Amino acid sequence: MNDTFLSNLKLALDNCISETDSIRWMFCNNPESDFSRDRKISFADYCNFMIQMQSKSLPNEVMDFFGHTQDCPTASAFVQRKYKFLHEGWNYLFHLFVSEGYSLRNNTYHGYRLLACDGSDVNIARNPDDEETYIHEGEAGYNAIHVNALYDLTNSVYCDFLVQGKKKLHGRSALNAMADRYDSRAKAIILADRGCESFNVFAHMIRNGFKFVVRMKDINSNGILSAYALPDTEFDSYIWTTLARRHTKETINNPDAK
Repeated sequence: MNDTFLSNLKLALDNCISETDSIRWMFCNNPESDFSRDRKISFADYCNFMIQMQSKSLPNEVMDFFGHTQDCPTASAFVQRKYKFLHEGWNYLFHLFVSEGYSLRNNTYHGYRLLACDGSDVNIARNPDDEETYIHEGEAGYNAIHVNALYDLTNSVYCDFLVQGKKKLHGRSALNAMADRYDSRAKAIILADRGCESFNVFAHMIRNGFKFVVRMKDINSNGILSAYALPDTEFDSYIWTTLARRHTKETINNPDAK
């Protein structure tokens, strides 16, 4: 059963790459020429190579993928291909594949998808001139991006992501953006940590039809709960829901407000 699913998933990926290939001109630096001639590295080869890359050096990755033969493409040939395909193309391929994956398996919890929102830092090549990613820390400093993601717990798949420079990190705006572009026809419950505690976030969730569970800072902190005279014990969640809806009423009408 699992082998059949994986085979169908691989077939779905191949079909998504083929569909993206048919409109690749939309995502190329030079639409009239990029990937238009027969080369050792076709568009499908390039996409599959990027997806299957591990942690080896680029020359070794190329040889492992294309075979250790005399006519194996060079690493420089791959780099040339890399700069022809824009990141919007990868974004399109990702969401197309996620959509195809849901057609194969769409498990729910009482009719809802359970979507966990979280993020991770990823260090990248050092570049002090990059204001969005450079962190001045220690003697040399470093560069990093932050990958915000929505993970579908019921289907074990990442259904959306948004990359931000760590210096310009704003997790709440990332969650709002992913919520706004989510397919509203599929009911979902969003689970988020304390970094997403905001009436603005609540307004986006309500406007887009989500149920949501957000971890809050306690009443003795500087979080939202500290503004209310709440008991320092467990209390009925209905009370908080009523308070939240009262204060998000105006924000729903203007969800982009701070």
